[in-house]
Amino acid sequence: MPKTDKLKHWEKIFDDWNHSGLNRAEYCREKNLKLSTFDYWQGLIKKESTKKGESGTGPSLLKLEISSFCVILSIH
Repeated sequence: MPKTDKLKHWEKIFDDWNHSGLNRAEYCREKNLKLSTFDYWQGLIKKESTKKGESGTGPSLLKLEISSFCVILSIH
């Protein structure tokens, strides 16, 4: 498998892990992955994304929900 295909494969694994709610060791145990291999690819992907000027393993969105707000007036 070419390196780019491996990167995509591991990016999917990390996306799955991020949504799993498990820590690294629990996730690896559940998926029968070696923790050292998981850590290797996580470091490699972080290094690759840093080279590209990205901050993570892929696009990130921040959901901001504003349910109410408060206005404070100061009367002098």
